[in-house]
Amino acid sequence: MIQEYIKNNKKCFKVRNHYIGTNPYTGEEKRINKSGLSSKREAELFIAKERIAFENNQGYFNDDKLKLNDLIDMWIDQHRHTIKESSLFVINHITDIIKSNIGNVEIKKLTLPVCQKFINNNAKKYSKRYNEKVRIYLKKALDYAVQNNYIDKNVGQYVKLPRYEIEKVSSQNKFYNKQELKEFLQIVEDNFELEILIIFRLLAYTGARKGELLALTWKDIDFKNCNLDINKTCTVDKKGKFCINSTKTKTSNRVISLDSGTINLLKEFRFKSATFNIDQAIFSKKYNDYFNLKLKKIYKKFPQLKKISIHDFRHTHASLLFDSGASIKEVQERLGHADVKTTMNIYTHVTEKQQEKTANRFAEYMIK
Repeated sequence: MIQEYIKNNKKCFKVRNHYIGTNPYTGEEKRINKSGLSSKREAELFIAKERIAFENNQGYFNDDKLKLNDLIDMWIDQHRHTIKESSLFVINHITDIIKSNIGNVEIKKLTLPVCQKFINNNAKKYSKRYNEKVRIYLKKALDYAVQNNYIDKNVGQYVKLPRYEIEKVSSQNKFYNKQELKEFLQIVEDNFELEILIIFRLLAYTGARKGELLALTWKDIDFKNCNLDINKTCTVDKKGKFCINSTKTKTSNRVISLDSGTINLLKEFRFKSATFNIDQAIFSKKYNDYFNLKLKKIYKKFPQLKKISIHDFRHTHASLLFDSGASIKEVQERLGHADVKTTMNIYTHVTEKQQEKTANRFAEYMIK
């Protein structure tokens, strides 16, 4: 659209939101704007030049010159409305690794050896699990290129993960036993503020995920019936900022019963923080490393404590539930596992420990 206007008592023309075509790769409309043109004819010439430039492939990607960088951006843009902000943040982070290494390669010149060498080199920097994610997203981006006829074959589907040395990690280091947990919580209670105690009490006594606890408001605590309603989670968006989202899966929406000791601590914390708004977040400092920094603070002051991760408190809870006699179904529902296999993996470890104790008891009995 060409519009006439007056500026400094002079007649001027501007091109406003004028459509000149649609990008055939992204489906995005190309519109142009320009002001300060001296005549309608000059405005028309500007539109014509912009349209020619666009039609000569200067306004959008050329099949023959399309680089992996641009392909990845197009693929992400195509799917950004179908995935959570937290997932988009992860995808951007992983694909940045691809773009910074082989992003300048034109996709029609991208070969299997180039892709395989890239993945092989990653083995020196990243874990097997993380490198597998890089490989998967490379393949998905190239799948998108095949689907849109930019290339005939996806070389990414033939890329293999290099061999990783198997690291033997003791499963006992992944969570606390009953005595270790009691020692940890007692040290926290005696030496740190109430908020820190509540964080780790909830982690250990509910098995909730970090994001689920960060999203909690006082409305989610039923003090009368001693229940905790988990119905949302805190995730990271593409800018690295926290936002409230739906829980990880449908089964993650659950109501967890709380013991009287945890309820009393929550009552005390609410009273001391003078919080009467039920929509107020229980933990106000929502940044990614908040819980991790608190845990590091504890371990720094008391280095004799066995070190586990924040997520390992969830495994601790599950393991101790099994030790206390809870059924697989009870543990699955309390932890919100969508797949019972996840619960069974923990159960297998616990039963292996029990079998070892049983064997030792039998051997001791036979010696007597």
